[in-house]
Amino acid sequence: MEHRHHHHHHRSSRRKKALGWILAIVAIAFFVFLAVGVFFNDGAAHFLTGGSEERRGSMERQYDGIDVSHHQGIIDWVAVAQDTAIQFVYVKATEGCTHLDPMYERNIREANLVRMNVGSYHYLTSSSAITSQFSHFKHHVKLEEQKLRPMIDVEPEGVKGWGKKALQDSLALFCWYVKKHYGVYPVIYSYAKFYNEWLAPRFNRFNIFLAHYSETEPVVAGAGEHNIWQHTDQGYINGIKTEVDLDVFAQGTTLTDLLINQ
Repeated sequence: MEHRHHHHHHRSSRRKKALGWILAIVAIAFFVFLAVGVFFNDGAAHFLTGGSEERRGSMERQYDGIDVSHHQGIIDWVAVAQDTAIQFVYVKATEGCTHLDPMYERNIREANLVRMNVGSYHYLTSSSAITSQFSHFKHHVKLEEQKLRPMIDVEPEGVKGWGKKALQDSLALFCWYVKKHYGVYPVIYSYAKFYNEWLAPRFNRFNIFLAHYSETEPVVAGAGEHNIWQHTDQGYINGIKTEVDLDVFAQGTTLTDLLINQ
């Protein structure tokens, strides 16, 4: 028994040594690969450090901006600000006449601290008066904290019960209140199909922000073009732990078109 136990001890020692050598070789190989990536291939280094380009996949376009809400959780705005592709950020502020996005105050404060071009949006609903909804928005969305024009989010789920004219008149009134208080007309966000069926061409003169998850750009009904295209809701950005909307400027639109103080 003692002999067999002693022999097993030697085999165990040899296995441990072999395992140690294997682990050392693997570690050296990894660090060599990392060094090559850092010094010779920025793309490889970006991949190794979990960068957004490779994680998004080759089928997705680039981005000029993002939009976020409480669905993105706690955002590391210092990390987000290091992404030089991001020219603008919209954060959800209010919905209806009582709801404040639970992350709004944190998001607007921290995005401003890292000097991002940030703006706020309101989710329009048919459940309360436009005057009450704008008062709610104005109370929380301080002019001095906004770099970008306010945005109104118009989605079929939110405006159920309104006919086409009621929706258009309600949206027009909210736009008028925005212009009166903030000095600029808002950006209008909607799904491309819903926008064309319910809002075009009456609002085509506004800055139009359309969600259209496709390889092809959205087309606006009537005279006019979209300004921003939200082409995916499954993007990845360093500093944001969840999937996030990625938005691109249409040709001819720049950051200047969104700024409150041009």
